Amino acid sequence: MNRCEDTKRNTHSLNIKAIEGNLDHLMNNVVDIEDDIHFYKKMFDTMVQHAPVSMFILQDGKYSYVNNYFCELVGYDKEDFYSGGMMLEQLVHSEDLPLVKESIARRQENMETSSPYRVRAVKKDGSIIHVEIHASKTKINDNFASVGTVVDVTEEVSAQMKLRENKEHFKSLFYHNPDSIFSFGIDGRFIDANPSCEEMSGYSVSELLEMSFTPLILSEDLPIALKNFELALKGFTNNYDITITKNDGRLIRLNITNFPMKVDGQIIGAYGIAKDITKKTEIEKNWKS
Repeated sequence: MNRCEDTKRNTHSLNIKAIEGNLDHLMNNVVDIEDDIHFYKKMFDTMVQHAPVSMFILQDGKYSYVNNYFCELVGYDKEDFYSGGMMLEQLVHSEDLPLVKESIARRQENMETSSPYRVRAVKKDGSIIHVEIHASKTKINDNFASVGTVVDVTEEVSAQMKLRENKEHFKSLFYHNPDSIFSFGIDGRFIDANPSCEEMSGYSVSELLEMSFTPLILSEDLPIALKNFELALKGFTNNYDITITKNDGRLIRLNITNFPMKVDGQIIGAYGIAKDITKKTEIEKNWKS
């Protein structure tokens, strides 16, 4: 009996030691896991907070998370966002707000994934910037959320607006100019012509775009025109007088200015501005006679 009882006590003691050993092992694993969680959380925070792009999480129209770059972009502190008082309406221009809300609703209904779009954002100081939003749908604690990035595209948009403005100015000067303005390709064929060219030549713009300039010019003045056209293709601006034959056979005297047409620094043709000096030439002849 004593031997049997001793055996039971020894077995019980071994089981307790085994359990204690397993508990120690489990506790060590828990500590390791907690260390790993702390490490990856710190690494995630470091990466996100110092990423050179604005990041956010939006829930129920409020910002539940923003990184440092986002705060710098709009001029607000994190406390402004995390206090719960910062609403979507405060950051998005009122005219663009419907677009943002529609995009959020479409993502929530799985009608849209992560299509980028551009809006105007209002900074804390009241200034306006143009931003491009990239957002996608996710769930946090079983609640819908928009997670995304915001890129400042103000310089790009400003450059595009300036380019558009310059194009409008060019169109206005080109198409509404009382002087005849036109452009030739390297082969001497018309690329474009404003409405004044129709009155000057008697040909419609569509007809001119099918032609070279050489048939219009009086044969004795053609060498002068060709020489100055070649100079324009070499980068020179020049001014000269020639006579052309209109579509109805009448002759008119023109003062022509040619200058190179460039795209990305390469000369691809020549521009021309023509002034009708027929009456002026006739008056000068009469004075001389």
